[in-house]
Amino acid sequence: MTNELISQVSQDDELEDVFYGQIVFIGARWFVIIGAMFLTLWHAESVKAVKVNLAPLAFLIAANFFLHARYLMDLPANATLLKLASALDLVIITLIVLFLNPGGLTGINNPFFVFYYPVVLAFSLVFTRQRTIVYTAAAILMYAAVCLLRAPGIHLNGDEELFGIRMITLLGTALLGTMYWRIQRARRAAAGALSI
Repeated sequence: MTNELISQVSQDDELEDVFYGQIVFIGARWFVIIGAMFLTLWHAESVKAVKVNLAPLAFLIAANFFLHARYLMDLPANATLLKLASALDLVIITLIVLFLNPGGLTGINNPFFVFYYPVVLAFSLVFTRQRTIVYTAAAILMYAAVCLLRAPGIHLNGDEELFGIRMITLLGTALLGTMYWRIQRARRAAAGALSI
């Protein structure tokens, strides 16, 4: 095979990954939305608190509705749109962790950090390992900034261990997702070679 043909096959594989992977992004976002709504209602102390806490989710709901509608109308999102939506996910989840404080839990004690996991996994199932590592590093840095800047901060009383465990599991989630992505791509390539 010539280099040009190999490059074309690689580009086709990437487009196919994005086409079939967009439903993973949509599902991960709906999981985050439903989970955040549940946690907000669970820890709500007043109706005003519910209104304030659900306001940031409106952006995530609108973005996901847009992507879901495009998918249902057979107008798939391209890689750039999925990357922008993924960046928006990180920003919104970071804002949720920063400002939504159920039961007064802030910083490292805020339970909303778990919403980083499904978006990192969704990203890793669609994009290459290099892009996934960059995306995961951005998620880790954003969460670290929240934990360091928001009270109570990270103290040397076990918080550093908890923080380290969360970062390792987030990175592990991303790496397992890319491993699955590579296995699936190899299977498709082997199936394609057998059909020729």
